[in-house]
Amino acid sequence: MNIRTRILSALAAAAVLAGNVSSLPTGMTASAAAPDYAEALQKSLFFYECQQAGPLPDWNRVEWRADSTMIDEIKGGWYDAGDHVKFNLPMAYSAAMLGWSVYEDREAYEESGQLEYALEDIKWVTDYLMRCHTDDHVFYYQVGDGGTDHSWWGPAEVMTMNRPSYCVTDSAPGSAVTAEASAALAIGSIIFAR
Repeated sequence: MNIRTRILSALAAAAVLAGNVSSLPTGMTASAAAPDYAEALQKSLFFYECQQAGPLPDWNRVEWRADSTMIDEIKGGWYDAGDHVKFNLPMAYSAAMLGWSVYEDREAYEESGQLEYALEDIKWVTDYLMRCHTDDHVFYYQVGDGGTDHSWWGPAEVMTMNRPSYCVTDSAPGSAVTAEASAALAIGSIIFAR
């Protein structure tokens, strides 16, 4: 048994033992057949749709999600993984990397039927990043507070707390987050021009 087969078998066994799945995911068999990359790509993009904040777009495929955090100063963007904070640095990085993957291998997205969703995900974030740039001297880099948001163990759809927004300004600079947002916007402009 090669190392890849052993790893896939161990992951599948661990998931079944943990009770997280009752059977192997589509595309994965005990004999470790060739992985279904199109399905993996679809599930990766679906993750971003699960993280969408604000008024959800019509193309969102997550049936159990609804509009959320509608009282935020800046609506939209993605929540950061397991909480409801919107951190622009990892969000912009993710959008930039997703954009570069479309730029480098657009055909794979087309062949898998996922190009439309990848472009929508990128647009979702780049539109949000543009809304975060409220004037020439202000860029919002975070909505929500880690401590407060981590104490909320409910769905984002029913969260009603007023959440703070944090920004970089001339007197409080933040070159990393503004540069990453610029990178996401730059690759977005390239792939949408094609």
